[in-house]
Amino acid sequence: MRVIAGSARRLLLSVPEGKDTRPTTDRIKETLFNILQFDLVDQDVLDLFAGSGALGIEALSRGAKRAVFCDSGKKALTCIEQNIARCHFQEQALVYGGDFHSALRSLEGKDYHFGIVFLDPPYGEDLAKGSPSETGKVLYGGEGYGFCCRGVVGRGFFRHGRGRISNSSGEAVQDQ
Repeated sequence: MRVIAGSARRLLLSVPEGKDTRPTTDRIKETLFNILQFDLVDQDVLDLFAGSGALGIEALSRGAKRAVFCDSGKKALTCIEQNIARCHFQEQALVYGGDFHSALRSLEGKDYHFGIVFLDPPYGEDLAKGSPSETGKVLYGGEGYGFCCRGVVGRGFFRHGRGRISNSSGEAVQDQ
């Protein structure tokens, strides 16, 4: 796996060993970022269920202002930290360990206004559990934002968003 374009172009990224992480392929990543290319510059990006951190790192490489990475796996967190260091994005990146609800609560009231949110949860993860309104409070920051997701996601999670909600192939799932 590698960074496709931007300031960290061609740098190889580590992937956590095991079956807990299923990396987004370079082809899917390239397609997704070709769609998002004009929406990334100077945006805060949130990469939930980050795995290797490849999506957030790609966004930083292409001009995103800052990225917050969240994952609950120890191997994944180590991998994310290594990949951020390899790409020299330590100043622009923040990594949270733990479940995504805890990370969102930690971010509440901080100076982040997420323009892009990447959701790539493990299969079977129920994103609708917890408080969608709490999730929406943290994510809703500014003129609107896009969700990019892979897998099945509970619709309740999306009710608080504005903007294009896309799957990992860039197909619009819902416009608000």
